[in-house]
Amino acid sequence: MGKTILWTLSFYFVMVFNYEGFGFQILFSKTMKNNSHQIKRPPVVTLLGHIDHGKTSLLDKIFLTHIAKKEIGGITQNIHACQIKYEGYPITFIDTPGHQAFSAMRSRGAQITDIAILVIAATEGIKEQTKECIKMIVENQIPTIVVLNKIDLLKDQFLLEKIKKELSKYGLIIEEWGGKTPLIKASAQSGEGIKDLLEIIILLAETLELKTDKKNKFSAVVLESELSAQEGHSAILLIQSGFLKTGDKIFSANSQGKIKAIFETFSMKKITKAGPSLPIRVLGLKQSPAPGTIFSHKKILANSLTSDTKIDTLIQQVNQANINAPQKFNLILKAQTPGSLEAIINHLASIHSQKITLNILDASIGQINKNDISKAQLTKSAIFTFKIKTSTEKMKEARDKKINLQAFDIIFQLKDALIQELKNALPNKFEEIALGKIKVLALFETEKNGQIIGSKVLNGEIKKGSYFKVNRNQTLLPEEMKIINLEHNKKTQNKVQTGLECGLKIEGKITVKQGDILECFEKKSKENEL
Repeated sequence: MGKTILWTLSFYFVMVFNYEGFGFQILFSKTMKNNSHQIKRPPVVTLLGHIDHGKTSLLDKIFLTHIAKKEIGGITQNIHACQIKYEGYPITFIDTPGHQAFSAMRSRGAQITDIAILVIAATEGIKEQTKECIKMIVENQIPTIVVLNKIDLLKDQFLLEKIKKELSKYGLIIEEWGGKTPLIKASAQSGEGIKDLLEIIILLAETLELKTDKKNKFSAVVLESELSAQEGHSAILLIQSGFLKTGDKIFSANSQGKIKAIFETFSMKKITKAGPSLPIRVLGLKQSPAPGTIFSHKKILANSLTSDTKIDTLIQQVNQANINAPQKFNLILKAQTPGSLEAIINHLASIHSQKITLNILDASIGQINKNDISKAQLTKSAIFTFKIKTSTEKMKEARDKKINLQAFDIIFQLKDALIQELKNALPNKFEEIALGKIKVLALFETEKNGQIIGSKVLNGEIKKGSYFKVNRNQTLLPEEMKIINLEHNKKTQNKVQTGLECGLKIEGKITVKQGDILECFEKKSKENEL
């Protein structure tokens, strides 16, 4: 009986073990099958930092190209995205603008990155945009490499320790101080540290085990878009999952298209298929999508990676800022890309005045068209363009119609020019600079709106074209009059000194009398303040 029970239990145990084992085998097989679809994907590395700290110059050294030299004014004003191979290992780089106006671009760059490279000029240390970038890095918990650029120009080693201390203060603790953030000393000029940087990127990417499933559906984010007369609407996409092929239909909440052509962004080589982490330029869209827009093979509701305020809302905020000002300045903006348009409007939002309001009537991408010219003429608007080539025909048309058309390639120059235009639109202001006093000795002739008189300069210096007010019986009359002509010894003079007699031709509403004292002054225009 005991043997029977023991045999039965043994049989049951074996059956259960085999059943569970079979289940484990099925699960293991399924897992292995799933893992077989997993493939490595290249890391997406975003360069962040303050303006002119050398982000683009570092990439220039990595790519062995001359991107930085091509940038207008030496600053990056668009997002650059390209993929290279270092010792056979592909790496996607995204370069973001450092100017304060492009904070939205930096934010988008930070949100789509696997690894951040925080570039700090060793000669300058941590600046305002550096702090903004560190905040984004810490909030998004992005693995980061700090690059101290321009290390070859550093003369004060104390500044180096100060930078390390500030990094720690703002939440980035370097490995040397027991943290997880590598710090590399580099020079975009000499190439020092570039090899170390690339090797650390690869090591960090391996640690992160960046993978994607080959069967994942296609998804890509818009880095930038453009409209040209030759190619129509195009966009720079970063593929996040799946694959895109020529001929595919893609959709977002506010744009769609059938892909006519795909280009690698670095080499501009035409390709037929693109996969994860690859930045590409595509043609065939029906509209120019806003940066941050998500595309897929199916119509989707998700429209943006970020919660950035839409351009229409930004315009409304700018237009409402000084709504009670007594004067208005109408402006039409044209830009090369939606990202730069967004940055410009954000930048202009900092203009404040109680005297005049900036009224942006329209803001769009692409070249100036017939509607822009007509609207500007009808509404007496200025047209400001950014990084757009305007045809000779349109420039002549604007000039003939007396439209204030100005073209810019640097964002802060556009803002400075606009501020000057706002000042010029305000009523002119003058300050009166006293010249001297003259006494009316004789009245020779009375003309319409004027007189010819004889006088003597009591003090100071009298100038042709200057102004005066009449002091009669020690009462200064408020009306302003003007010296049209000035003679001494029957010869026209530009000025006459103290003690000399002179003949004057004057113009104004008051009839001067013998014995009147004329208090002379010149008017100097004052620059208007907003």
